[in-house]
Amino acid sequence: MRVYLAREPCPDRIIEDMGGAFGMGCVGGYIWHFLKGARNSPKGDMLSGFFVLFF
Repeated sequence: MRVYLAREPCPDRIIEDMGGAFGMGCVGGYIWHFLKGARNSPKGDMLSGFFVLFF
């Protein structure tokens, strides 16, 4: 088994990996909750909440 040593040692690597995981969780959570809310919204009002928040 080969050990990958091209990256920096522990503390910085752990913090970088946590930041990447946090970013993926934010994007994935946004998509999940958007689709869940769009599915449960009344017909014709699917995107009205989105437009109120951003426009």
